[in-house]
Amino acid sequence: MAFRGIYNAQWRQRETATYKRPDGALGHKVFRKPTHTNLYLNPGSHHHPSNIQGVLSTLVHRTRAFCDQESLHDAMDFLKTTFRENGYSIKRYDRPSQPGG
Repeated sequence: MAFRGIYNAQWRQRETATYKRPDGALGHKVFRKPTHTNLYLNPGSHHHPSNIQGVLSTLVHRTRAFCDQESLHDAMDFLKTTFRENGYSIKRYDRPSQPGG
């Protein structure tokens, strides 16, 4: 596998970013392109509710799978803010964030 390059001292591989923690150890978190607009399906659109819920579930699952404990809280807060800005209700957000959801 070839290295894709270094961006702000982070090595990117697919959807993860590896970074150096202050104690010198390596950490990992979800990689987001700087040009991403954070726009997702409008919950008021005519998409099927399962598609709209799928957006939430997929992003929450990806965040939990790729983030270490140090970056998980910040990443989940970022998602909550992003969902709110996209018009999602908190009730919809809390559903996929439950363990096993």
